[in-house]
Amino acid sequence: MAFTDIQDSANWRSTYLQSFPWTTTPAYASLEGFSLKMLFPDMLHVWNLGVARDLIGTAMKTILQDRIIFDGPNIDARLKQATESLRAYARANKYGLKMKRFTKKKLTWQAKKFPEFRGSGSDAHVVGVWLGDLLAPYSDHYRDICSLFWCSNRLVRLLYSGDRFLVENERNTLKVLGRMFVQLYLNQAAEAVQNHMFAYRVRPKLHLFLHLCESTHGYLNPRFYATWLDEDWLKKISRTMRLTSTKTSQFRTMERWLMSIPYNLKLAREEKKPGLKLLACVAMHGRDWSRNATAGSA
Repeated sequence: MAFTDIQDSANWRSTYLQSFPWTTTPAYASLEGFSLKMLFPDMLHVWNLGVARDLIGTAMKTILQDRIIFDGPNIDARLKQATESLRAYARANKYGLKMKRFTKKKLTWQAKKFPEFRGSGSDAHVVGVWLGDLLAPYSDHYRDICSLFWCSNRLVRLLYSGDRFLVENERNTLKVLGRMFVQLYLNQAAEAVQNHMFAYRVRPKLHLFLHLCESTHGYLNPRFYATWLDEDWLKKISRTMRLTSTKTSQFRTMERWLMSIPYNLKLAREEKKPGLKLLACVAMHGRDWSRNATAGSA
């Protein structure tokens, strides 16, 4: 069943949620009340670290080769111009930007390889919004690319400005924009294949993006299920894990993490960092879990 078939009559639609997507049942599937309908595509990995990376990589390589927007004498000079433009845009719109500069490596600019933006999820969002505004005056030259960024940027703004439950109009708009984007992206990918070009990489994340846009989970806003906080916590906890023995890493990491509870509680009480109130509460529950786990293993 071709996942590139997005029509209502596509064969894969008749199999959706009809069987388990695993060979070994995970522990959470045995929880009381669990249903496959609870599974959501993760917007961070599907879009910011998936389709958006492929779109940005192809768009950047295209405009840097054409010399219509950036007119430097060589690719390196145009990469520098693009970097300056992006950083100025981020400052003007108060966007946080982690990346320092555009490079060929950052864009996976290699022969016989699909271009892909190698940046963080937040940077992918900033670059996508920047490209949307940058290309708008050149819509005659980059009509399809402009349409792709218009659809995606409007779609992302819709989700991140929406409440946990989408209203009817928001849900319909999400579905229409998603269909438009995926169909246009597939058209560009097919054209690239015909011209023997490495552009507009198509992978299963594009199919998951369609699921996300079609909002098959009713009116729930999928952005509330993106794993931004989870990824951020893993990054922080991995620093502590590197300081522990691999044999006792899980237990020692939990111990060291719990040691920060008094300090976090103090900050929360003084309201210097209100967001730490929830963190402290979760950490206190984690302390009880740690004791139970230790007793169980003993």
